[in-house]
Amino acid sequence: MYMEYSITKIKQWKTMTLSDKLCHYKTQLDQRFEVFVDKLKAKQYIDSLKIKDLYTSKIIRILIDEKDIRRVDLHKNNMLKAAHGSNWNIDLSKKNGKHITFIKKKLKQWNRVFSEDEKQYSSIRPVFFIEEKLFCKYRPNSRLTDFKFFCIHGKPIVVSVEILINHVAHMNIYDLNWKVVKYEGFEFEKPEEFQRMKEICELLCKPFEFVRMDFWITNQGIYFSEFTFTPSNCKCYWGTVLNHRLGKLWT
Repeated sequence: MYMEYSITKIKQWKTMTLSDKLCHYKTQLDQRFEVFVDKLKAKQYIDSLKIKDLYTSKIIRILIDEKDIRRVDLHKNNMLKAAHGSNWNIDLSKKNGKHITFIKKKLKQWNRVFSEDEKQYSSIRPVFFIEEKLFCKYRPNSRLTDFKFFCIHGKPIVVSVEILINHVAHMNIYDLNWKVVKYEGFEFEKPEEFQRMKEICELLCKPFEFVRMDFWITNQGIYFSEFTFTPSNCKCYWGTVLNHRLGKLWT
């Protein structure tokens, strides 16, 4: 099968788990992937596609370093993110008590290459941005619910749903018929937007041997979150059974 972003396989490929294959995969990710993992460039890319029913969160301001943060930025509807990394985010809501000194310290710490180990990030110039804060349609009093599609050979296979319960992250994983394949103690009905979200995912994941496509759902519709090529730096959080099953599908 031809993939635009294909990789070279090693001899023992057929017997490897998904996490093992991801560890090999990340050795071959290079600057071709920068446009997808740089959060600002990824937004521009998604916007350029003009996909019906898919939105990106509004960018309020771009920051070069910690000197650019202002007290006026501390607002309940603002999120601060690093364009060049993963999970380098700060909720700027005043109720969270994030003092300006704390935020500047974080930005100074994050003003570097995100991961030497994950080469797709190595050439991205450190930069930060403030974007509008989004709110989940299905759990409006909690943080955004993440819908993360694991895609292999340009096709979504399973989707994880991640929520906070008592400030602790929990994750269920479903197949594309919304049957639970990994359960972590909460019920979540199939969203009415699920079919359209899956169709959008199919459009975006086509060029890749593996990608995790992440989305959010708000009252305004489906929002793009990010492309992820090395989830948790290839550490298996999806369970042993899925690790083997998804590994077999990646031929």
